[in-house]
Formats: sequence, structure tokens, C-alpha cells
Amino acid sequence: MKVLLFFSAAAFCACAGPRPVLYPNDHFKTAGDQQVEADTADCRAQAKKYVKEHKKELVARRTGWGAAGGAAMGAIVGAFTGDYARAASQGAAVGAAAGLGHGVAEASSPDAVHRRFVDLCLSEKGYQPIGWK
Repeated sequence: MKVLLFFSAAAFCACAGPRPVLYPNDHFKTAGDQQVEADTADCRAQAKKYVKEHKKELVARRTGWGAAGGAAMGAIVGAFTGDYARAASQGAAVGAAAGLGHGVAEASSPDAVHRRFVDLCLSEKGYQPIGWK
């Protein structure tokens, strides 16, 4: 049950990622909120279509490195307690969970190329992107 809750929360957070912030230039002011949202959604959709992202690989890599680091720390703890196998397996589990959490958090945010694509697309439509929040 706890695992399901964790993955549900992670999936929810992945949808609420950062968005481009636009400078209120003349085009922005005359376009209106609906047009700004439509143009932003269009640019984001184009970026998703044309920019290859490796979200699954990123999460898997972070999880693997977390497990390896946790196992190493567990082995060190095992040297003091005398129970190497148990300490290493517990360390690997904790490290994998931490790595998974970090990977999901990092994957929920668009990478630099995706952001640059959206910024350029919005610039071509007359907007002035100034960052992401």
C-alpha cells in the first residue's frame, strides 16, 4: 500500500512540472490569457514530439547508483556490527529508494534542451521567455 501511495504521489508531481515564465511585452499583453496558454501548450507539445528525452533511463540510473551506494555504506556498517549481508542489503534498499525518489524528482522537470526548444518556439511566436518556474 505504501509503495502504491509513493508512486501515485510521484506520478502526480511529474505532471506539475515547471512552466515557462514570459515577460509581459506588447505581444503578451495583446494576446490574452487563453492565447498565451494555447501558444505555450503548442510549443510544449512540439518539444515533446521533437526532443527525445530519456526519463526512464534517468530514473533507472539514479535507482541503480543509489542501491550501489547504499550497499557500500551498508557493508561499512556491517564491518562494525559483524553482519555484512544484512547491513549491505538494508543499505541497498534504502539507497535504491533514495535514488528512485531523486530520479523521479529529476525526471519530472524538463531537461535543458526541452526548455530551450519551448523558449525558442515561444520567441518565434512573439513572446519573450525569461525563465521557468
